[in-house]
Amino acid sequence: MIVVDANVVASLVMPGESADLAEALHRFDPEWVAPALIVSELLSVVLKGVRTRKWRLVDAERSLALALELIDGRQVDPDPVRVLQLADESRCSSYDCEYVVAAELFECPLATFDAQLLKAFPQRAVHPERLLAR
Repeated sequence: MIVVDANVVASLVMPGESADLAEALHRFDPEWVAPALIVSELLSVVLKGVRTRKWRLVDAERSLALALELIDGRQVDPDPVRVLQLADESRCSSYDCEYVVAAELFECPLATFDAQLLKAFPQRAVHPERLLAR
């Protein structure tokens, strides 16, 4: 089991430079979990791609549906008090800390491309390349 952030999921279902890495990670461990806020974050990623004309709306809708199917039933609500504590300690956003708390809950790694998370939580946050090298 791996907790994944929105950028890892988006990389799997939308064309981009990290798609191959996300596909390899999904083959490595297809049991992906995320905090419930991932839905809003995926919507934001998709909308940004549409507005910048990186993707057509119809393609973005298809990719969003795939992403939601991928995490369907595997969303958790992290303890908000723990999220607040980690956000205060790390200076990361509360949104990012929800992923960290979800990973703590399942005692598993958090796969992320986010440099700030990787630096703030080196024991929990892991770049997908490093996970695949294990």
